[in-house]
Amino acid sequence: MPEPTPVQLTSQQLELYRKAREAGDKQNFDYAITLLRGIISQVPAHLDSRRLLRANELIKFKSASIFTRKAATLKIAPLQLKGKGVIKKSPQEALEIAEDMLVIDPTSVPGNQLLAEAAEAMELDEVAILAHETIRDSNPKDLENLKTLGQIYLKLNRLDQAQKVFQNALELSPNDGETLKLLKDASAIQASQKGSWESGQDFRASLKSEEEAASYEQASKIVKSAEAIDGQIAALYAQFDQDNPAVNLVIKIADLYERKEDLPTALQWFEYGYALTNNSDPELDKRVYRLRTILVEKNLAAKKVELETADDATRPQLEQEYTALKQQQAEFRLQAARDRVARYPNDKMFRYDLGRALIDAGLYKEAVPELQEAVKQPAVRYQAFNLLGVAFWRRKMLDFAVKQFQTAATEIPGMDELKKEIIYNLGSVLGESGKADAALEQFKLIYEVDSQYRDVAGKVEASYQ
Repeated sequence: MPEPTPVQLTSQQLELYRKAREAGDKQNFDYAITLLRGIISQVPAHLDSRRLLRANELIKFKSASIFTRKAATLKIAPLQLKGKGVIKKSPQEALEIAEDMLVIDPTSVPGNQLLAEAAEAMELDEVAILAHETIRDSNPKDLENLKTLGQIYLKLNRLDQAQKVFQNALELSPNDGETLKLLKDASAIQASQKGSWESGQDFRASLKSEEEAASYEQASKIVKSAEAIDGQIAALYAQFDQDNPAVNLVIKIADLYERKEDLPTALQWFEYGYALTNNSDPELDKRVYRLRTILVEKNLAAKKVELETADDATRPQLEQEYTALKQQQAEFRLQAARDRVARYPNDKMFRYDLGRALIDAGLYKEAVPELQEAVKQPAVRYQAFNLLGVAFWRRKMLDFAVKQFQTAATEIPGMDELKKEIIYNLGSVLGESGKADAALEQFKLIYEVDSQYRDVAGKVEASYQ
């Protein structure tokens, strides 16, 4: 099988990852865990974030009291039942529930098993491996877990690791026929790849056909060029059955077009795959929405460049077109957010997206209940509190606005850009409420670390004159 393509983070996500590492180094585990949960919620396949998340959770768990650790099982039980109930219908939701369980006890066998099962359903093999490895580290004599881990290694062609795991399993149960067969299979595949197939023939000749051999070799290569991607697309097209389309095949084709940066075609295939699931797969819904958003933003950016270089004769027309595109973008985001919340009312990230879109549209009253749900999602908790404060502020409900900003400012350690914005908003609302001294104290908090932030220098320095 091919090596997995490294999952890339956006610059904003990389900054959150850096902050999470720093927070962990300072033993601020709760903050690190919150940041990392946010990243993996957006990028489920990012393995480094999951590993760092698990490390912070383990250190925190091991430093907890004996009572806390014993009580973890009771807290996990209802989540385990909930996860089992949604795993088949929504692996993405089960993945989030598994992480909720592992925050309580990162060594939890049910939690890691649910994570592995959901990850395999989403074809996140490396995440499944991490879950089984975590079980192995805390329960090294779990025979079934070792066999399952070894089979995933075998599936990914990581033969040395597979053999080692199967050997460990045999040491626990020397007479286990299944484990013995798996070990022999791993050894045979490894021997064949080294050119020592027991018949003495070349490995290519031992396969069913030359076409199968070529397919195997092609699958083992990392795609490095558009030509190679085109070759893979052509191979998938050959397998495509229009009368009985397979969702997984459709998604693979969509992925390849996205990697080729042919986003309009990728979007068409993702939409087709989503339709094949009867519009019931939240992960595909997110990918469709993401590509649509990117395409809308690309059109807007291109029109902006065109406007900036326009002459006086064409500028008025281009300005109208640019304004119309911005309006379309806002309307698209709002309608898409409404549709997704209607389909997945329990997904707090979708509730946050809708709340933000409503704020941008000036629908502050309608935004409030969406953002009140969104604050329950750790990945966007503080952003949701900030927008909730803005919603109350715009409705002149200043005491409610103050509470939202204060809650977020109190919970966020340090002074990052988000906290500066929240404190600035808090100071502005306090000032508008007639509490000038209290407002000034908020602006001073920002001035101490960043005197160039917005207009805080003028506000603070004026008070000393």
